[in-house]
Amino acid sequence: MRAGVLLGRTLQEQGKHQEAIVQFDEVLASPEDGVAAKEQKLSATLAKAVSLAEAKQLDEAVGLIE
Repeated sequence: MRAGVLLGRTLQEQGKHQEAIVQFDEVLASPEDGVAAKEQKLSATLAKAVSLAEAKQLDEAVGLIE
């Protein structure tokens, strides 16, 4: 999961926000639910919100973090 978050962040840095969103969604879809998994899912959620905002999907970005 950590690798998935890091890959998504790398895609963000490259301006590939739609690809980053797909990567974050894969992390969020993981069935793992331990403490480390929850931390990675939180990171993926926040990073996905950033990519959504950059992709001008502001309502969805705000909804994700509310």
